[in-house]
Amino acid sequence: MSRYDQWATREPPWSNAPDYTWEMQPHCQVCGCWLKLQPDKVTFEEDTEHCDGVVHGELGAALCGKSTNHGPHDFVVWGWSISHRKCRRCGYVNEEAE
Repeated sequence: MSRYDQWATREPPWSNAPDYTWEMQPHCQVCGCWLKLQPDKVTFEEDTEHCDGVVHGELGAALCGKSTNHGPHDFVVWGWSISHRKCRRCGYVNEEAE
């Protein structure tokens, strides 16, 4: 086998390969067309809970985790991002929570 044939048929550098397969690439929920990997827009949302600021005896702390009495307030419990990708074929805006 010549050197060129050895170079042309060598194993590709898998260490630089992406972490996804083509089946995992985002596609449109309406028409099934492949979507861009990079989202057009990303929005962030969060869930909050209300803390009354009173230390509860059984917990030893307030709902937000502070161990002293303080004023009532809202605190973030969970946060996530939503990726928006517009389909080039049908125009539908696909949303994916991450």
